[in-house]
Amino acid sequence: MPRILLVDDEPHVTATLRAILRRATYDVVTTNDPREAVTLASDGSFDVIVSDMQMPNLDGVDLLTSIRERAPHTMRIVLSGSASLERTIDAINIGGVFRFLTKPCAGEELLSTIADALHARDARPDAERDRLRALGDSFESAMRSLWMATQPIVSAPLRSVVAYEALVRAREPKLPHGGAIMEAAEQLGRVREIERQIRATLGDVVRALPRGRKLLVNLHPEALDDPELVSDASPLAAFTDSVVFEVTERARLKPGSDGWRALSTLRERGHLVALDDIGAGYAGLNSLFSLKPDIVKIDMELVRNVHLAPPRAKLIASIVTVCAQLGMRVIAEGVETREECACLVELGCDWLQGYYFAKPAAPFAEIVWP
Repeated sequence: MPRILLVDDEPHVTATLRAILRRATYDVVTTNDPREAVTLASDGSFDVIVSDMQMPNLDGVDLLTSIRERAPHTMRIVLSGSASLERTIDAINIGGVFRFLTKPCAGEELLSTIADALHARDARPDAERDRLRALGDSFESAMRSLWMATQPIVSAPLRSVVAYEALVRAREPKLPHGGAIMEAAEQLGRVREIERQIRATLGDVVRALPRGRKLLVNLHPEALDDPELVSDASPLAAFTDSVVFEVTERARLKPGSDGWRALSTLRERGHLVALDDIGAGYAGLNSLFSLKPDIVKIDMELVRNVHLAPPRAKLIASIVTVCAQLGMRVIAEGVETREECACLVELGCDWLQGYYFAKPAAPFAEIVWP
């Protein structure tokens, strides 16, 4: 018997819907508190959740996003009398809503929609469901064993460490590094959850940061939609002088977008912003001029064997010149050889990062100067 969770802050609505669904032999649970709904559904025991959008304490988008993170196999349906276009888009993109229904909704339409949701879930290949379940188990293990490494960013001419980049790691063999962890989070719809845990873990790292150094913290594009990032409750809110938030052109930051406003808020509070992957494509160069970051990181694909590639060397020299004119600091990442280091310094890029100086380690990697 499929289990259905009904969430609405109006008791008469949940009572009416429960009567309709029970006649169809569903196992129905109702609640008028969205926070209770998160607790009830977190174990994945419900097949479908039907939720209102506008509720006190926790709105429908945040509720369904939480359910998606904790129980990705639970199908999510919205039943709402009103919802803004922006929140509707959020519900689709972030909450992973299967379908929208509007109040008042006929009983036949609700029953038909739930049947469609169950069919869509069951139509997924068994192998895919098993893969996601196994991935979810590995992800839980990674969450429990998450730790942060750092890699130094150095001034080669001065032979000194100027900053560190924070890199997420886990003691889970199947998800040992940040790329694997974030890819799993994307597939499971749990990016916001892992980003919040990373920021919480980084609080201890920042407090131990050597005096005068900065810490570059990567932000997944979806993190820019998280209200906690810009709230006073953020674990990094108190470290405006030390924490630099790093974004990539994948965030597709456009003036007026939510992500743009989030970065603007962070900068107003005193955080610097770094733009990663410059030189990887036109979009990255376009972001350079629209975002006007404080720090620019040259993509490692440009850096690799730059001493043997005059066209790439000229491009790096041009980026360094333009950034200097705009008041932006440039970091070349992925430096692995003495020849690359020497060439980059000659091109005017004197802040460098890579295995040539140190591999990531915890809490702060030691430099062995070549």
